[in-house]
Amino acid sequence: MEHKIKTQINSNTYTKKDENLEAKVLGLIEKNKIKPTSKYYFSARNKAFWSLFVLSLIIGSIAFSVMIFTFTNSESEIYEITHDSIIEFILEMTPYIWIVLFATFAFLGYENYRHTNKGYKYSFSIVLLFGLVANIAGGVALHEFGISRLIDENITTNNMFIRSSDFTRRQAWNQPDKGVLSGEVISFSDGSSTFVLKDFTGNLWTISSDYIPDVSLDLISTSSQIRVVGITSGNGIASSSMTRVMSACYVLPWDSAKYAPAVADIREHLKNSDKNERNISDQRNNKCKAMKSYNIINSMVQLK
Repeated sequence: MEHKIKTQINSNTYTKKDENLEAKVLGLIEKNKIKPTSKYYFSARNKAFWSLFVLSLIIGSIAFSVMIFTFTNSESEIYEITHDSIIEFILEMTPYIWIVLFATFAFLGYENYRHTNKGYKYSFSIVLLFGLVANIAGGVALHEFGISRLIDENITTNNMFIRSSDFTRRQAWNQPDKGVLSGEVISFSDGSSTFVLKDFTGNLWTISSDYIPDVSLDLISTSSQIRVVGITSGNGIASSSMTRVMSACYVLPWDSAKYAPAVADIREHLKNSDKNERNISDQRNNKCKAMKSYNIINSMVQLK
């Protein structure tokens, strides 16, 4: 009996405290004019975070796809032609801005997902790992569909903050003092021993084609983009006609995908060439062998 009375007293005491707390809370609500938040607000907030999460994944995937394109388009196998060391090549070709974008949006993706209605269920490592895997998978898919090339060639054109891999390669292949030049053929006619090239910086060059293999002539046509390995006259200083002069040792396509096949074609052509062209090849060797760039290309096409 005594135990029942004590329990009832404690229950009454708790109820009074609860009532006092309720009154206190209601008083604060009234005093501060606090209004209940609509469920639509939380619904919209949740959708916003989900949308930002998906957007982060998309941008992260785009960044990763361009990173893939940049590295696969860097022509690392012939870096010695345009760079003095592998470190210099890596520092110049690394797409820093895209790496930063990838890391930033991978983290933003995590942050936005954490604020969704289901974000609390998973740990930091699981959510971040999922975001990274999704970004990488999306980046690979975009690259395979050719989207990364379109982004690199179009969005980054004339952008002072984001340089395309093509822009970086153009700079690397515009070093006439090292015997390398690239640009668009402005004027060429069959039977002529010279053609006019406008390099990617806008300078005009008269290129002598006397010593290039015959198979390379097929790469030269008006409006074609090519790269030239050769020797400049007067260190490439413009003459009174404002046209620089170079003697070509090799002519190769500008397109990275066509580069290796062109080298293979030259190798096969020289292997089966007649004595006259072999003599021309010897003259080219004597004239061009002082250039590091020529020796690298020549080692790739020399007869075995």
